[in-house]
Amino acid sequence: MPLGHHIRLRLLDDRVIARDDNERRLVARVVLRLGKDFGLLAFRCADTHLHMESTSDRPASGQLARRVEITLTQRLPHDVGFSTARIDPIVRQDHLYNAFDYILRQDKHHGIQMDPFHDASVLPELLRFRAGPSYVRTNVEAFLPRVTQADLVKHLGDLSLDRAIETFAPLADAAAASLALPSLEGNRPNVVLARAGAVVVASPHLMQKEIASLLQRSPRTISRLARHPVPATLVEAIELQLRLRQGLRVRKL
Repeated sequence: MPLGHHIRLRLLDDRVIARDDNERRLVARVVLRLGKDFGLLAFRCADTHLHMESTSDRPASGQLARRVEITLTQRLPHDVGFSTARIDPIVRQDHLYNAFDYILRQDKHHGIQMDPFHDASVLPELLRFRAGPSYVRTNVEAFLPRVTQADLVKHLGDLSLDRAIETFAPLADAAAASLALPSLEGNRPNVVLARAGAVVVASPHLMQKEIASLLQRSPRTISRLARHPVPATLVEAIELQLRLRQGLRVRKL
């Protein structure tokens, strides 16, 4: 009996699946929501392909593929659906590790740089720079116990996530990315929570009027957000998102 399955999805005309940050974060939200009952270990969307690794059996893996295809067809602004999913069995433990690593390095495999912050990837959950479902980390710890922090960080290149935060310029986008949101616009509960998290992260370093400018909100709103309860996991995720952007910016110079 296979240990799991490697699932590959692509659109009928082979066009790019997720073309911007909004669409990439949408892919992440959909896969994470639907993958919970299927033993999801990894996913990564790289231009024309969406890869997923699950520990479910063949019928369940097919069901996961269909659910993701249907939801993305409904929610992405494409006028085409998906072609028949390719679902390959994973029969050995070393294959389970290899598929996991292969999925996370899709950008390097295809020579593309569309998603440097891994918005359409499981990596933010595993490295905690997205305050997402902990079930994925639990799955990886159970089925891939030899995967280390260093193994995961290598997919960011030589970036260090331990540097002090030197700029808060990308605060709004970092906060949005920490919950896989397209932006901080609107008043949905998760958007308000992300804004409050941004305020908590920036308050020890910036004046209230500076935070208001970065988040495009009034100082009065910032004062109110400062009293909003924010989980520690979200604070950590936003700080890591800022370090991620800072590190990649420095590395490109």
